[in-house]
Order: sequence, then structure tokens, then C-alpha cells
Amino acid sequence: MNKKTMMKFEDVSLVLEVEKSFSTGDLIKNIFATAMKTKKKQLNVSNYILNGLSLEAFEGDVIGLTGSNGAGKSTLLRTMAGVYAPDFGKITIHGKVSSVIDLGAGIDYTLSGKENIVRLGLMRGFSKSSLLEKMDKIIEFSGLEDSIYHPVRVYSSGMVLRLMFSVATEFKPEILLIDEMFGVGDADFQAKAQERMEKLIEDSSL
Repeated sequence: MNKKTMMKFEDVSLVLEVEKSFSTGDLIKNIFATAMKTKKKQLNVSNYILNGLSLEAFEGDVIGLTGSNGAGKSTLLRTMAGVYAPDFGKITIHGKVSSVIDLGAGIDYTLSGKENIVRLGLMRGFSKSSLLEKMDKIIEFSGLEDSIYHPVRVYSSGMVLRLMFSVATEFKPEILLIDEMFGVGDADFQAKAQERMEKLIEDSSL
């Protein structure tokens, strides 16, 4: 049986000039995009972050990116998530993308943790009713029961990660993108996150 294509890169290139600072608004606007159009423009540059990349990911695939610092792993993930659009080539996405890439992306630090659960969930395309139904489970998994009504501006980076990861993985995602961010979480949460990731991987092959 042929597997469904979830993501396809066709000769995708991203040039160095595109790798510049983006405002929080830009990240929020683009990070959950599910399709990107080819840019047709001539750029007189030779430094490519991504250069002529083609790949196809199918339903149930589990893909890990390896490489030295600066190899472009995070940039590729951001391109998959829609933060960056390619300068050349075409990207096609079939399915809802859920991501934990840029720590704090989509977070409103003036809102409480609970309010941000709704905010992050809505940005990922989940309905408010389903978020409210899952709210207790999300909070329990995050381990933030004592801080969930506090504004996120008082959270540590580890607490922000726990909040984002809990929302992104409570619903079975069609496409889940995660950067190497778990160093900021505590050991107990890292163990819980690893267990959840293993369950998601196991379920994806069913």
C-alpha cells in the first residue's frame, strides 16, 4: 500500500540574505503555515543556507537531522514550519503542522499559562472546545499546576518549553517538528517528553 506524502521539497534553496532577524509578529504569522509558494526572483549571491534540497516525507516517517553547528538543521526545520519561504524551489505540505522550534514563538508573555495554552492551540488549528476539553491533561503533563494562572513573563525557559511541548503533543499531530531544545527542561520532564515522543513514533507506524 502506498503511503501518503506529507511533505515534499523540490529543489529548494534559501540564501544567506534571508537568514536575518524576524520580528515576533513575523514568526507568529508564518510558523504554522501549511504550504509555501515558489519565489521567483534573481539573487546575485553565492552563500546558500539550503541549496537545491529535494526530499519527500511520507505518513509514518520518523526523520532525524544530524550535522555540526551551523549546518542548517534549525533553518531547515523553520523552513518546514513556514517561518522561512524558499527563494527557489517548491515546498508542498499535506497535513497540519505542529512545532516546537523557536522557544517562546507564539507566546504572549503578558497572558497566563492557561491563556497561552488556548492561544497556542488555536494557532495550531485546534478548536477552542477541544482545547478546553484537554486543558486539564495539558496542564498536568506540563507540571505547571502551581504556576498556570501566573503570567508567562515570570516563567523560566524550561517552564515555557514545558508549556509549548505539552500543547504541541497532546493532540496527535499530523506533522510534528521539534528542534533540539530539551536541554532547558528538567530531568523529570525530559523523561516524560521522551516517553511521549516514543509513543507518538509508535503510533505513527500503525
